[in-house]
Amino acid sequence: MKQRDYNLDLIKTLAIIATVGIHLNACGSICQIYSKTWNFFVLFGSLLRFCVPVFCMATGYLLYTKDSIDINKILKKVLKFAIIFVLAEIVYRISYCPYMKYLYGEKIVLHNIIEDILQGNIKPHLYFLQIISLVYLFAPLGILIVKNENKELSYLLKLWIILSMCTLFLADIVNIRIFKIFNIYILYGAYNFIIYAMLGAYIRKYKKIHLNFNTILCILGFLIGYLGVVFIMWKLSKTSGQSDYSIWDSVNIFTFLMSYSLFVLALKVKINSNKIKKILTLVSQNTLGIYLVHVLFTDFIHNMDLDYINFFGIEKILILFIDLFIILFLSLGISILAKKIFQRN
Repeated sequence: MKQRDYNLDLIKTLAIIATVGIHLNACGSICQIYSKTWNFFVLFGSLLRFCVPVFCMATGYLLYTKDSIDINKILKKVLKFAIIFVLAEIVYRISYCPYMKYLYGEKIVLHNIIEDILQGNIKPHLYFLQIISLVYLFAPLGILIVKNENKELSYLLKLWIILSMCTLFLADIVNIRIFKIFNIYILYGAYNFIIYAMLGAYIRKYKKIHLNFNTILCILGFLIGYLGVVFIMWKLSKTSGQSDYSIWDSVNIFTFLMSYSLFVLALKVKINSNKIKKILTLVSQNTLGIYLVHVLFTDFIHNMDLDYINFFGIEKILILFIDLFIILFLSLGISILAKKIFQRN
């Protein structure tokens, strides 16, 4: 029996906490730029940008390092994600109806709701299910590459960092015109998340090398990445005169530094407490459930004007972290309960 990797559980726990934090923090985007609340929005939001890359790395860490894989199982998994995608959007729409009718006084017209969905207006966070589906679909080839490579994967990752992370990023941010030619390769595509998964597999295959990296340098790498994201967002927002958080959604060297450094640091942590192991295992096994359920609570907070931006002084920060803890706890509980119900049936 394989020994459970509690460090990977830690990584997934940090990623899901960051995911919920991002959605709670999002309301700060409407604040006046360079106000105290807006600055906190930037500082806190930038700190959490590692969540999606780290989730992809964790998936590749486990999935792409298998000896072999059943393609039928992969297709069933992707089909499951597709079903969850549809059902989740339906549940979100239904949950929003009471707000429409009783809070905003709007009529609920089924035709309009269906038309809106068909126009592609879905909950933004559901894009992660599409990303993770691509990561799974690439698994047969990913496993083959990781299993048979002989330093070629290192070359591929370095090439990706130079072209996609640095060159195109500089072309857009610094406006270096000669680099614009690289845009013909459309290197900002969703394939980047597949490469993040490959990076996770690479870290596991050469785990000893990564664990031997200096801890101080890893912490420094994370801080440089974080400060870089903050600086670029401040710069872009100043130029446009409004919140410009394109850096948060783009593939860039700073988010890469945060994600890679955090992943390696989490692998280095020694976890000895059985209680902590149980908590990390429980959260890790329910990350999908938390991811799906937490939006119901963030919507409630937003629609009832309970967002942290509606409070004053230090209360803003306290409310944000209290909300974060409560939502994580409730979402985890609902996920565990839902699993038990489905398992009985």
